[in-house]
Amino acid sequence: MKKTISVFILITTAFFSCKKDNGSSATKTELLVAGKWQLTGANFSESGVTVLDFYSTYMTSCQTDNFYTFNSNNTVTVDEGATKCADTAAQSTTTGSWSLTDGDTKFNISGIAIVPGVALNTTIVQLDNTTIKLSKDTTISILGSGTINLTFTNKK
Repeated sequence: MKKTISVFILITTAFFSCKKDNGSSATKTELLVAGKWQLTGANFSESGVTVLDFYSTYMTSCQTDNFYTFNSNNTVTVDEGATKCADTAAQSTTTGSWSLTDGDTKFNISGIAIVPGVALNTTIVQLDNTTIKLSKDTTISILGSGTINLTFTNKK
């Protein structure tokens, strides 16, 4: 009888301690190409304190409503969203490129300006099904040394 109870407890414990797989086994490339990403935050910080919020201060609605698709062939498609910055602009263009480097810890975007004047050779802070958070240590002449932080949200 004691053996039966012990086996029952062991099986019950094993069953309830199993975690459900939430898709976290996807590679960073798979997560990137599965999304339709919208920039939802861009700031400059010093020692973790936001000094300048680029997103709400300098970016217009025709920039903040854009979507970025990171294609499996390492190109980037930019969709202008509901509000175009110029009436004659194409709704979507594929002009940029992206890559993961340094053991998939760095995310590089070239050929497009997500934040004007900022080269995007960034460190991945977070990358999952819903969010990309990137950072880049840099120096901005009027602000000094600090970190540019970008957040994208998956809208797919």
